[in-house]
Amino acid sequence: MIAHLLAAALIVAPDATAAPEPTVDAQGDWVGVLAESADAKLRVAVHLKRRDAGLIGVIDSPDQKAFGLPLVNIRQDGAALAFDLPSAQGRYEGRWDVARRAYVGRWTQAGAATDLVLARGGYPHVFDVDWTTPPDPGLRYTPARRAKARIGPDLAVGKCLNMSDMLEAPTEGAWGPAIADDDFEIIREAGFKTVRLPVAFSAHAAEVPPYTIDPAFMARVKSVVALAGASRLNVLLDMHNYDAVMRDPDGQSARFTALWRQVATAFADAPPSVWFELLNEPHDKLTNDNLGPLYAPALAAIRATNPRRPVIVGGMWNNLDKMLTFQMPDDPYVVPTFHYYDPFLFTHQGAAWADPTPPMGRAFGSTADKAELDAGVAKVRDYIARTGRAPFVGEYGAQDDPRVPLAQRVRYYGAVSSAFASVGVDSCAWGYRTGFRIREGDRWLPGMIEAIKATKP
Repeated sequence: MIAHLLAAALIVAPDATAAPEPTVDAQGDWVGVLAESADAKLRVAVHLKRRDAGLIGVIDSPDQKAFGLPLVNIRQDGAALAFDLPSAQGRYEGRWDVARRAYVGRWTQAGAATDLVLARGGYPHVFDVDWTTPPDPGLRYTPARRAKARIGPDLAVGKCLNMSDMLEAPTEGAWGPAIADDDFEIIREAGFKTVRLPVAFSAHAAEVPPYTIDPAFMARVKSVVALAGASRLNVLLDMHNYDAVMRDPDGQSARFTALWRQVATAFADAPPSVWFELLNEPHDKLTNDNLGPLYAPALAAIRATNPRRPVIVGGMWNNLDKMLTFQMPDDPYVVPTFHYYDPFLFTHQGAAWADPTPPMGRAFGSTADKAELDAGVAKVRDYIARTGRAPFVGEYGAQDDPRVPLAQRVRYYGAVSSAFASVGVDSCAWGYRTGFRIREGDRWLPGMIEAIKATKP
């Protein structure tokens, strides 16, 4: 089985005296057959894409309905190709065979090895998706003027982008590029007005009172916020990836409050364009019923030094329906938020971290997709009318699996951002250079910036 089938790459040093071997660019789609026994065969499909100086990729086992399993340590060294599949502790080592026009090698796992030849191609009945189907014409929405809140501050979010996988990583740069000094000028020049900055403060703070945040890390966060401000961008400072508070809200409540007290003190003199978001996607033991008791002391700690700074809150998972039923704090400067990743089978297809992993092959733009999006927009419109509060979409997007055509992602980002903008609600795209990226290297992905819409001023 590929989940206990398909790691550390073994690159054979070339013989300095031998003639150079012919090579081929390993980028692309490769298929092969793994024999488990004399009477059973298992197909695999490997998808490789060049990124920066190396290769990224995933592997599928269509017969086992396992898709998008991430590969690591992918190395092409001359005619040799090798990669790891950590989730199954598997390893492939092959060499380019000119005559067969394929990589010929061995797959090893759990002490067993079998031949595996990888040739260019795909499995039509699995991957032959009609990605070019015209979208429902109703997916075209006209942005309206920004919804005016009767309760809470009126945030001019505008076109918004998440600085994804940067400061919420265990260490900056662990999940992709670190934040560069010129990033915010690039973002501003592309028409964005706001950046959402996810930060893992909890990963850089002591576990015992007074729960001190590492001064060097806090200084780095302050420098990043200052860089964004210098580029005339609003900054939404979001507490991200605080898993411990999800598992043990009562045990982590004092630490949660202490972290926010320190952040609030550090940014007490920041301009009004800096906003706070209490907690990203609360879940596990955190529900709508106990979020209020967790938030109240943290919000009070913020108000001690930032009496009027906008503070953003959401319900469980930042889910839209959970926002609709969440009892907002009694505070005149609080703003609701939600995330939108529907249809999940499109936005997360092939995502190995989702359980179960949605299979590849889901296109976006059908009449059913339009109906689902319209239903979400109607809920938000009714929420604004009922509560007087104007929310915004803190995250939306579709993962950048190399098998999903860019045109599909462009269609999705355009439809979602313009749909909510049609009722006066702005949206923050996920993300910048990593994790559902919309920029790669020195360019924006073609069509993406033009597709993303915001409300009218």
